[in-house]
Amino acid sequence: MSDEQKSHFWIPDEEVQRVNKTLRAMPTKRNVSFSEHGSKLSHSLQVIKQTLEAAAPDNSLADSDLLVFNIELPHGEKIQDKQSLFDSNGMKVRAVKNVRSAIVTSTSSQFQTLRNRVDAYTRNGSGRTYFDFIEDFKPYIGSEKNSSELRKLTASAQVPVTLDIQLMLIPNLENHLYHSALTQTN
Repeated sequence: MSDEQKSHFWIPDEEVQRVNKTLRAMPTKRNVSFSEHGSKLSHSLQVIKQTLEAAAPDNSLADSDLLVFNIELPHGEKIQDKQSLFDSNGMKVRAVKNVRSAIVTSTSSQFQTLRNRVDAYTRNGSGRTYFDFIEDFKPYIGSEKNSSELRKLTASAQVPVTLDIQLMLIPNLENHLYHSALTQTN
C-alpha cells in the first residue's frame, strides 16, 4: 500500500467524536480472614431475619415473600461493578444509596440459599470472590425514613386525628408488588 492518503479512507476530524474511556480495575484481593468475616456476615443475615420477623405485622410486603435489606461494600468498591455478585446470590438491587451501599431484595428461598453460601464461606472459604467484597448486610426498616415532623407528631401527647402523609415505596418493584403493598396499607 502506498503512503498516500486516500480520500475514501480519511475521516475528517470534525466528524470524529472523542469518547473518554473510564478504565475499570480488576478487584484486588482483600486481606480478610474468611472465617471471621463469614461469621460477621452470617450474624448480620441472622439479625436481618429477626428484624423482619419482628416487623412482620407492619410489613406491607410480608405476603409477597420479599425480603428487603441493605448491602454495604468496602471502601473503594462500587455497587455498579458488582452486578454478578447480586445476580448469582439471588439479590435484586432496588435502590443505590451511595456508590457502596444499596437496598436489595430477595425471596425467602433465595435468602436461605444466601445464608447457606455464607455459612460455607465461613467454614471453608468457598465463594471468596463474592463474599470478600461484601462489607456487611444490614436490616432495612422503612420507619428510618420517617420525617422528623412525623415523629414529633406521633410522639406528642395529643396525636392528630388525621395526618397527611406521603408514602414512598421501594423503587423498581414489579407492579403487582406495588398493588399488594398498597392494599396492605389501607
